[in-house]
Amino acid sequence: MENIVILKHILEMHRGHYVSLGDYSVTGIIQPPRITALLKRHGHESEPTFKSQIASFIGTGVHGISESCLKRANAKYKCYELERSVVVPYIIDNCPSGGPTYRLLSGKFDVLYMPKGGGNHLYDIKTANVWKVLFDPDLEDWHNQQNLYAWLLRERGRVLDSINIVCFFKDWKQGEALRNKKMPQNQVVEYNLKMWTQPQQEAYLIDRMEMHIKEEDTPDNDLPACTRKDRWERFPDGSTVQYALLKTKQAKRATRVLATLADALTYAQGAKGFTNDSWIEVRYAKRTRCEEYCGVNQFCNHYEAYCAKQETGTLNEYISLKDKL
Repeated sequence: MENIVILKHILEMHRGHYVSLGDYSVTGIIQPPRITALLKRHGHESEPTFKSQIASFIGTGVHGISESCLKRANAKYKCYELERSVVVPYIIDNCPSGGPTYRLLSGKFDVLYMPKGGGNHLYDIKTANVWKVLFDPDLEDWHNQQNLYAWLLRERGRVLDSINIVCFFKDWKQGEALRNKKMPQNQVVEYNLKMWTQPQQEAYLIDRMEMHIKEEDTPDNDLPACTRKDRWERFPDGSTVQYALLKTKQAKRATRVLATLADALTYAQGAKGFTNDSWIEVRYAKRTRCEEYCGVNQFCNHYEAYCAKQETGTLNEYISLKDKL
């Protein structure tokens, strides 16, 4: 019990070290508007989930050790800028709320590497689970984040030559990597990301800023719902919905679980034992972000409704095979 108290105190103090600059941060505008708005309104009174706190704590630890090592390296090589905040005023001429609209956008980059031969190379140091690469092989959110940092730095007169990620995978296992080549093949991997053109960066920034500004005065319960992708709602095979065939609605186990409704109907029509009393159970994947990583889920009416359906066993839906066979 004493250890639990100590851990609570550690995480409590860790939560207090963040400082927000400007109206929006790069991290904030790449998040869903519902999460960002609820954090701005209720962040001071929210209670982050245990998993999100632990993930943040481990990530901060890796950042801290990496920064300490690079500071020592910088004394010798003099080629790094570390943990710098950048704030840029930004004007949107045709914002839905009525332009022009003025906001401050901020970002804090990890490492800017400037070798003696020339060039500016941005690096972000991250920790992640292996599922990050399996479910997001294109590294979409990392591309979004680093390209916005590139835009911010350009506005401050620093044009980048590359954007990169150094990722430490917390749950990496060599045996699993050998069996599955889609997994990271090393526990620490450096990714060289694709840098967009300046017009592409600008278009993405405007789209995200307008999206968030539009919801600034929207009541909590009316904020746009997060998408299934936003909620990290996936089964291990990558699907968000599965269709389980039940010979009766009371069956304890599905005869077959398929990826599409069409496949489920086709299978039922050709298999033995399925009648007008049989059903297809539409199963929805767990909302991993909502349950385990969202720091404001206690203020989200969508999450409240989701939990209520879980408690009453009504989260999944049922389709009768009557008249379909």
